[in-house]
Amino acid sequence: DWELELKLEKFKILNNSEYTRGSEKPSEGLFKFEIFDEFNSNPDPENYQINTINFLLNPDNQSKVLTSLWKYSRDIIYPHYKTFMWESEYPECYPQLTKVEDLNKLYGINRIVIKRIGHEDFAYYIFDCSSCLDFEHGITVTLYKDTVIDHGEDWDDKKVCEHKGIDYESYHEKAVKDYNHKELILTKPHPKYGKLKPWQ
Repeated sequence: DWELELKLEKFKILNNSEYTRGSEKPSEGLFKFEIFDEFNSNPDPENYQINTINFLLNPDNQSKVLTSLWKYSRDIIYPHYKTFMWESEYPECYPQLTKVEDLNKLYGINRIVIKRIGHEDFAYYIFDCSSCLDFEHGITVTLYKDTVIDHGEDWDDKKVCEHKGIDYESYHEKAVKDYNHKELILTKPHPKYGKLKPWQ
């Protein structure tokens, strides 16, 4: 399946019931995953996408991801938001981040998106979060393994391409062509599962 629910025990602090619109069982550490499928006939997720899911299932890796997210939130996200949303006016939007566990005051993960772009056998992925920093729109955080790459509301992949070492304009142009080309392809359910992929 391209949508599934998996248990990530160490991530339970990011299943804040005050914010989260994801799993119906946040206290059990269950998270909704959505895998963006490649525009091809492979009926299963690509190997680099499976590698990333397996990476996230490892408790040691979960701890590394949390530490990276904590530092990035404290050092990058907070200073960015404070340039246009003053802490003195909105103190409730800036909970103290003195330790990793304080992330539960800031984020609630609604879903984890496994992207269709990868690097060295691992996919980039996104935490789609509700947050007190932006109650209306929430925040997306893009990661590669245990490194935070970007944050924001849009998913334009500019920072992903920078991390991957490729030209964004060329990547974007190809992505648009691939998306438009799929509309011209006659598809039928794959015999392995008897159903179409999401893009089909």
